[in-house]
Amino acid sequence: MRCGEVRDRVAPYVDGALDGAQASQVRDHLAGCPACRDLVDTARRVGFAPPPPSPSADPLDPRMLEAIIAGVEAPPTRRERVSRWLNGRVEVPKKWLALYVVGLLATVAWGAFGSCAALRPEPAPLPTSASAPAPAAPSSGTANLAPAHYRQLY
Repeated sequence: MRCGEVRDRVAPYVDGALDGAQASQVRDHLAGCPACRDLVDTARRVGFAPPPPSPSADPLDPRMLEAIIAGVEAPPTRRERVSRWLNGRVEVPKKWLALYVVGLLATVAWGAFGSCAALRPEPAPLPTSASAPAPAAPSSGTANLAPAHYRQLY
């Protein structure tokens, strides 16, 4: 086996996923190739792949497994969601309900009192042309490039 083939099989070898013949070929190559041996050692050290489980490792505690399975619940189907909605069994957080009620009351108050002329402040009078200041004369040396209808505003 050549170095390129071993490099392609480093991850499965470190994982222990190679079959017996391929693992044997990789081991034979590693015995005579220090570069590939260093690569495999580095892969194991860096955490390229977790070390293979020891045969004495205990499986999950059955009580833990039951708790995990009991805690995982299938999401409701579309029919169940629609049924909940139509039957009024939809859970709405209280803060959202309170926010909705406040918004509804504000809308009703705005509609009822917003159009009432007695509650609106009287608008300020518009300035008349007699009290408007005279337009400033352009300073000498600068040309007024604004069109005539804009000059009337100043």
